[in-house]
Amino acid sequence: LRHLRPERGIREIPVENITATLEPTRSRLFDCSFRPAALARPRWQRVWLAEHRGKVLPPISVVRVGDRYAVRDGHHRVSVALDRGALTIDAEIDAVV
Repeated sequence: LRHLRPERGIREIPVENITATLEPTRSRLFDCSFRPAALARPRWQRVWLAEHRGKVLPPISVVRVGDRYAVRDGHHRVSVALDRGALTIDAEIDAVV
């Protein structure tokens, strides 16, 4: 039964469904809406500029929890996607909880 198989691999996921982080150190760099703190701004700006210039960024890494996702890697990319109004983002889904 296809619908019972875990969702894994690289997929396009809704940015609005990314609601948590798995990395405690990142929770100090981004608020609950993935807005960057001052310490995260320089790298955030580099990611924003790269995307603005058309660079294809690697997929983020997430874990699916119900119908939501927690970020393992890619917090800056999620933050930039939200800032730019993206509806989806490419993500490597590592596991399903």
